[in-house]
Amino acid sequence: MNANADFRFGVYCGIGATLGVLLIVLGALLLFWRRHHRRAPALHDGYLEHTQDTATDARTQSQPRRRRPQRALGQREAGPELDIAALRPYKLALHELTTVSQRPLGAGAFGEVWLGRYKTQLVAIKRVKSRSKKHVAGFIDEIKLVASLDHDCIVAFVGASWRRPIDVECVTEYMDQGDLRSYLGRQSSAAFAWDAKLDSIGRVVQGLVYLHSCDPPIIHRDLKSRNVLLDSVKGTKLTDFGVARGCDDDDDVLTSCIGTHQWMAPEIILGTFYNTSADVYSFEDLRNSLGI
Repeated sequence: MNANADFRFGVYCGIGATLGVLLIVLGALLLFWRRHHRRAPALHDGYLEHTQDTATDARTQSQPRRRRPQRALGQREAGPELDIAALRPYKLALHELTTVSQRPLGAGAFGEVWLGRYKTQLVAIKRVKSRSKKHVAGFIDEIKLVASLDHDCIVAFVGASWRRPIDVECVTEYMDQGDLRSYLGRQSSAAFAWDAKLDSIGRVVQGLVYLHSCDPPIIHRDLKSRNVLLDSVKGTKLTDFGVARGCDDDDDVLTSCIGTHQWMAPEIILGTFYNTSADVYSFEDLRNSLGI
């Protein structure tokens, strides 16, 4: 009898433990689903077309369109004021910057990247699609961050351009082989030599070490193959700092579910506090995509 009781007790314990694990997994999946449906897609600037979050699209299409209320004549748009003073030292002469491509090199939910020429140099020109003050103010913050970075493994900042603050553009060096994802799609595994793979991944490491060594440390928060650019001469460099943040930002920012879900660290998906280690998780996914 004691043996049978012990056996039943063991079975019940096993069932209880299994149910507990299932409840934890289901809770995490529910939290992920709610965050995934609630947040808007981030702005990207790789050299490939980026699509919006399908969950966001479905939610938008399922609701009837509402007519936007008309503002009275002369009424200003509500939102943050556009403080562009910090970019004035980097302002490029308008007559020296031209767009040379007929279509964007890449496009995202909120922005586009065009091929341009500054003086005799080919450049990438990033623009926001939306002219809302909220989006432009966030873009100005991104330009300020990019302007502060100086490393051989980070896409080089050339300057900023605008006629009006609402039209501001970010100008960076042009990388002639595009982003890593499209490059891997064009090349066979044999064509992308092992030494070249090691060099590329090594330069990504150097770029991350630089970002994480800044004061305060900078978390990229969207490290993936589309945000790694290649050039036949300049090698591999990191790009797209639209959602990057310093580690001294408030807790609300560093618990936000921001980035691309496929590449996200678990702590970001679960909405818990995270730091530079989140980039290390994304780096491992990037390394695996190269077969290293």
